[in-house]
Amino acid sequence: MQEEPTPYVVNGQETDYLIYKSVIGIMVGGSLCTATLIDPEVLLSAGHCIFYNDSQASIDAISNPGSVTVKSGANILYGGTTLAYGKTVVKHPTWSGNINSDGENVDLSLIHLDRKITTLDPVPVREAPDEYEDQAAVVVGYGITNSNANDSGVHRWGNTTILNMGSIMGKANLFEIGNPSGVCQGDSGGPLLTQQNGGDVVSGVASFVSGTCSASSGSFHTRTLPYRDWIESVVQDFTGHGFISPGTCGDGDDICSAGQTKDCSELDAHYASGTGAPCNGGCYWWDISVCTPKCGDDFILPPEPCEIGDTTDCATVGAFLPGTNATCKGDCTGWNTAACTATTCGDGVKEGNEFCDTQLTSCETLGSYDKNSYARCKSDCTGYDENDCVSETIICGNGEVDPLEQCDDGNTTSGDGCSSKCKEEVKPDVDTAVPDDTTDEDRTDQSDQTDQSIVDDTVTDETVIPDTDPGAVCGNGQKEESEQCDDGNMIPGDGCQPDCTLENTANVNCGNGVLDTGEQCDDGNLTPGDGCDPDCTRPSVPVKRISSGGCALTVL
Repeated sequence: MQEEPTPYVVNGQETDYLIYKSVIGIMVGGSLCTATLIDPEVLLSAGHCIFYNDSQASIDAISNPGSVTVKSGANILYGGTTLAYGKTVVKHPTWSGNINSDGENVDLSLIHLDRKITTLDPVPVREAPDEYEDQAAVVVGYGITNSNANDSGVHRWGNTTILNMGSIMGKANLFEIGNPSGVCQGDSGGPLLTQQNGGDVVSGVASFVSGTCSASSGSFHTRTLPYRDWIESVVQDFTGHGFISPGTCGDGDDICSAGQTKDCSELDAHYASGTGAPCNGGCYWWDISVCTPKCGDDFILPPEPCEIGDTTDCATVGAFLPGTNATCKGDCTGWNTAACTATTCGDGVKEGNEFCDTQLTSCETLGSYDKNSYARCKSDCTGYDENDCVSETIICGNGEVDPLEQCDDGNTTSGDGCSSKCKEEVKPDVDTAVPDDTTDEDRTDQSDQTDQSIVDDTVTDETVIPDTDPGAVCGNGQKEESEQCDDGNMIPGDGCQPDCTLENTANVNCGNGVLDTGEQCDDGNLTPGDGCDPDCTRPSVPVKRISSGGCALTVL
């Protein structure tokens, strides 16, 4: 049995959102980052999470702070709770919007929320003295578990070590961390936590990695101590007070006292009156978890999911088929799904908000596992069961027909009757070899998509991956011999289809190095992730790979 890989946020230990709950997620458009609650109404994150601007991609939440959605939970892409939205966003004055800039290009930002979060305890920002090399620390984030994975949105943590600190690669006030944990895309903005005064404090903010994500080294965080005064000054501007000391009454920052209450409507006009919110345990604000939002005031205040008159596609609210709308309930506590048609988990057809249905996926897409090891879809169709990867329950090529394999001839070579994904194929004769995904069964049964054999689908529509290259793994971010492209995900509509073939493009000359009519760019290749997508359009989110001083840096 394979040992469980070294615990790191890159392939992390899931928290189930039972610990480090003040580390939460932020979404800006299609981008996912991590942030830390340092005040009931202020988040600390990375500058590039809210402002990124170069010739290849851009994000600007400074001019549109309401585009920032704040979520918490064990998995914020397939569930979670919306806590707040952005009200004001500030980046450090030296942050250029481009990680290539050297010197004091401080990758920090602060987000003023449109409401206070009093159900979570703020995490203090570290004060003097300095940290030191070889100091133990903890990283927390919602990122992927390695550079080839597609499992962001899950709350994870890992132990780590400060390896280096100071000016690194021409960039001021950084930590390099690793061993046994590192960070990866989606962990960006998340905290490096050290111990001070008997508790966790934020010592660093995840910024970038050198090359690919690693557990041992090469993960870089912006130090907070050199910028503590600036952080506190922004908190003061946002809230009218500086840093608070959560959990301690009588420490000088109290606004209420134990046993005191205040009517919810006085705290926010969108709360119903008649309920008294008690002073919280730290005496620094009121516990609004007892407050009830007004329904029918055309303002969605969490935990309200909707307002009267709102509708949404059934597939967005549960295990229902798309195409029919659910209406908001009359008390604004949820969606009326009476008109929705339920999906059937276990029928082999991925429908509605099902992540998968009966299929398998290569464990390589879930973490640092062998690509010939596979994980089954969970019984509730909410994702793949990583326990299969840890225990190596299903291994294609071991000569044993494991669950959901159609065959296993002891190798991972296609064209011999059993494909590289352990799927039956037409055995080749002297004149022809039929790819395993074009068997007679497939041709006659593609309409209902009930194939339960191994597919590498992790996000959207079920797609059977051709096995023409025994070594190819679609979705691992590496363009292999038989693939036309590989952008590291299974998302259709982004230029590279879930079967690693290029989308139809209006311009058949894409990739010729000439900017033809209808193209936004043409860099002379069809490689994703280099600033020009395989359909000759610009990416809409920050480019992951950039170069600086000859080093490959990856913005988290």
